[in-house]
Amino acid sequence: MRLELVNSAFLHFAFMAACIVSLHASVSMADEAAGFIEVGNHPGTAATSIVAPHEAYRVTIPLENKAAAPWEGEVSLKLLDFWESELNVVTKHLAIPAHGRVVLTESFSTTRQGIFKVAVMAGKNAPPVDVASFAVWPASAPPLADSSFFGIHVNSWDRSLVQQARRLGFRWNRNHNMLQTTWWPRVQPLPGEFKWLHDPSLELNVSNNIQVLGQFFGTPYWAAASGPLPAQSVHPGDSPYPYGARPDPEKFRNYVTQTVKRYKDRIHHWEIWNEPAVPQFWSGSPEQFAELTKVAYEAAKAEDPHAVIMAGGYTDAWRWSERAAEHGALRYCDAISFHLYYKPTDTPEALLAKITQSADFWRKLSAQHSGRGELPLWQTEGGAASTSWLRGPQDKEPLTWRQAAVSQVQADVLMQSQGLVHSFQYLTGGTNKVTELTNLDRGGSPRPMMIARAVLAHVVDRATFHELVQHDGGRTWAALYKAPGGGSITVAWTGENARVELPAEVFGTNVTGRDFMGNESFSSTSNASGTSTATATGRTIQLGDVPQYILSSIPAPDLAKALKAAPFKVLTEAKPLPKEVADGADSRVPPQGDFAAAVEKPAKLFTVDLRSFTNMGFADGPAGDGKGGWADEGEFNDFREFPTGRQTIYGVPFDVIVPDNNNGTSVISLRGLTTTPTLPVAVKGIPLPGGKVRSLFFLHSAAATRGNNIGHYVAHYADGSTVEIPIIIDQNTGDWWSPKGKKEESKPWPVRVTNRQNSTPGWRYPRVWEWPNPKPDVPVISLDFVSAGTGTTPILVGISGTQW
Repeated sequence: MRLELVNSAFLHFAFMAACIVSLHASVSMADEAAGFIEVGNHPGTAATSIVAPHEAYRVTIPLENKAAAPWEGEVSLKLLDFWESELNVVTKHLAIPAHGRVVLTESFSTTRQGIFKVAVMAGKNAPPVDVASFAVWPASAPPLADSSFFGIHVNSWDRSLVQQARRLGFRWNRNHNMLQTTWWPRVQPLPGEFKWLHDPSLELNVSNNIQVLGQFFGTPYWAAASGPLPAQSVHPGDSPYPYGARPDPEKFRNYVTQTVKRYKDRIHHWEIWNEPAVPQFWSGSPEQFAELTKVAYEAAKAEDPHAVIMAGGYTDAWRWSERAAEHGALRYCDAISFHLYYKPTDTPEALLAKITQSADFWRKLSAQHSGRGELPLWQTEGGAASTSWLRGPQDKEPLTWRQAAVSQVQADVLMQSQGLVHSFQYLTGGTNKVTELTNLDRGGSPRPMMIARAVLAHVVDRATFHELVQHDGGRTWAALYKAPGGGSITVAWTGENARVELPAEVFGTNVTGRDFMGNESFSSTSNASGTSTATATGRTIQLGDVPQYILSSIPAPDLAKALKAAPFKVLTEAKPLPKEVADGADSRVPPQGDFAAAVEKPAKLFTVDLRSFTNMGFADGPAGDGKGGWADEGEFNDFREFPTGRQTIYGVPFDVIVPDNNNGTSVISLRGLTTTPTLPVAVKGIPLPGGKVRSLFFLHSAAATRGNNIGHYVAHYADGSTVEIPIIIDQNTGDWWSPKGKKEESKPWPVRVTNRQNSTPGWRYPRVWEWPNPKPDVPVISLDFVSAGTGTTPILVGISGTQW
């Protein structure tokens, strides 16, 4: 350990000051003896976050005495594993002057592989703070197979992240958000010449032995079938997220032809579009998407007959997908790609139900409409968001990093049990957010779920899935694979909190166990017993709710029979399966009280007549045509079930316009480049009844939200002055699909809907927000409603107010 006083050497570590703020909120920890010691984080990098067994991981941590008096005491650094067991503790006696800083440096190493973190305690009574994490992975681990099930989304603008993926052996990267090399606006941002602006990202993957799943996606502003759209950027190729507009078919055909011609020596698998039922990605109809697949398939196959073409990154919008399939979308593809997201807290039973439901739907649909029977299924995007596992006193439980790691392994196994060919999970850059859809933690180090997936991949990658065996005792699961060299591989776990014991002879005399992180936990020839318990003689094996691996010389078919007949002894019962939420309530929105300004003087309430200003209804027809309803996202993603007429919401009355009584219009929807680029940017001069206004209440919403500041209102006063009122996502409004944000002051109003893409009931959330008038002594005479012109569509349903 090395200790340096800041006065002499801390400038070398000046960058740490930023890390204290940006990577993990600084934590002040009190000690009995003196003031406060602030512990900063070791930033880490993706390039240094994986070391080999026995190799040292060096961690450097700044400490600052915030008190006006000197501090002296014990500082302990603890090395913790996935189970948060202490593997090593280093203690140092430190003296830090008043307002002084020191930098603590230490190296840790271990012979075991897996995920590890370092926690610091500054003082006897201080709580530990996790300050760094790293993975230990054998440098000699071979890459996964070319045909590996395990794909990723790796950020190809960061060389260290691609190299990290290679270090863990991954062989597949999807050309979507984290690559974009083959996106149309990136290869042909302007009419005419192709630019191929993102070739370096592709070459980085190829040079690291990572195959790319190409993607035909995005419409440049000049190539929309309806005519040119507003240019999104003055820097072509560096534009925001591509338009989802339906492209001109012949322009699209030329794009596909030229793209496959350029990359066919490096890309052999292609995906047509992404989530076409989501209007921000595709604003055309299902029938028009079927036409697009025909154009793409014919153009790609003409250039590379051996290419594997798939459509289309589908979601669970099954009604939409059925219509596309009926019009030929599945006749022009060699495989189907779909997306599957889940929660880290989902039980294995819930995961299997979701996976089976999706797989069965797509197999049945392709058998009916592909003309070639059941098509192969690729799950090209999905997973679960998890929290950071760097625990600090400011983090609120429950943290889900452990559940996410477990459910990641369970989901991959269960997807293989249902015959899926590949599964791609997000592996984006490190994040400062506690919860995020990424496999990487702060500084780019792997999260536990990433290492857990790498372990599973290397254990079963070249094996063949055989059978899923379930046992009621402890809700036990055993997924059996045929090992490539003979014998079997079992991935086993129980229901939550359960412990189950069974005779070791079920697995034969030649058996080895590996724990969740891939370390040997027992064998028939050693006395080792780790987190998976087995006696030295192999008399019993215990299973728990964290998956483990059992390698046996017994063939998988024989082992399946033995497991079905084996006596399972339940040592600890599994936690009962959760009950479904009652059908009539939305558990995601807590009870909301009425607005005080509305209920105190009900006689002073008024509503604003919007009839002459509305431009959209609630029900939509064709998506992206600039007319119809809500955010112009098509008939399966509109708000036709919005309650109309007189509505009292949180004590505020609103006149929600009945569209049949107002030429089919009910709301004011403004320009949002994602789904409503042709709608007006602003509606001005909405008259108010006059008088002195105490508060205004806005019944409003937003669709296809990107960013926070989506527009503003302008209040015009009788004295000629104005006040601009910002409209901000997760502050005074929100996306109509999302419940209340953590810091949101507006109140979501849950509306139950059945007109959903997957035909199951759900909830949507317009907002009510109170604006207290800062100039209550001057009458407000009118309002303007203005869009920021970003990707988000602002929507206004009603305005009410209360006078003094």
